Amino acid sequence: MRGRFSAWVMVAGVLLGMSGAGMAAGGSSISEVRERVERSMLVKGELLLGEEGTVASLQLDEEEALPPAIVDYVRSTVLPWQFEPVREQGQPVRAKVPVSLRVVAKQRDDGNFDVVLRGVNFIGNGKGDPRRLSSDGMNPPRFPRDAFFAGASGSVYLRVRVGRDGKVTQAFAEQVNLKFISRERDQQKFRQVFARTATAQALKWSFRTPTEGEYAGRPYWDIWVPVDYSIGDGAGAGYGHWQIYVAGPIERAPWADSATQAWFSLDALEDGGVYMADGNSGPRLLTPLQGG
Repeated sequence: MRGRFSAWVMVAGVLLGMSGAGMAAGGSSISEVRERVERSMLVKGELLLGEEGTVASLQLDEEEALPPAIVDYVRSTVLPWQFEPVREQGQPVRAKVPVSLRVVAKQRDDGNFDVVLRGVNFIGNGKGDPRRLSSDGMNPPRFPRDAFFAGASGSVYLRVRVGRDGKVTQAFAEQVNLKFISRERDQQKFRQVFARTATAQALKWSFRTPTEGEYAGRPYWDIWVPVDYSIGDGAGAGYGHWQIYVAGPIERAPWADSATQAWFSLDALEDGGVYMADGNSGPRLLTPLQGG
């Protein structure tokens, strides 16, 4: 039983899902936990920025898999954005920038939904880039036994500090989102279970450190790594589908010494990636996230 970065785990038995009656009694009521349920979708693509920092174009990954209304919303929100110009040797240049966005549907009192953009990431997962950290041995954690047999699943967003030798020196779960409804006491229990298992395994990981660019030669590097614990009989809610979960609180790692941008959201990081956390690398967005 292992936690997966982008895969699902088979389970024999009953899945206690988002619409279930919850787990054992204790803590605050299930209705209070249900108020924290989010319906969201991760949308990925690539921006082409002009020399002035304007968005020249937006190319969405697998656009045909996305609901047309979401495509329209994302385009109308992103295309007017203004960035601080990307510079090379002091001169503004055109630049291609990876982007992933977390779109959240919020239910109104009348039962309908409003769609808002909750967070965005311009970092990229760094695969094959000598200017970024990349995995050199990152086996996923085992699926916690108690959680497995309880039908509990969730996602852990780790902040990891890596030393010059590529070994992990510290790991901390900054957020844990759960994919089931229960009383708050059980929510807290399984957030701790998933966080503990993920951080313990992260301390065994190793990475290839940057050999080129501004990040090379540092005494340490901070990265984010999402870890997904999922139970089901297939690929789950794939790209272009709504994900439903109970959002957990965000707590910064005790050693974190750089503030993230206001528009950044941990759950805008895609499972399976390694993301540089030092200075939240990527172009600086000058426009408010929702425009205006």
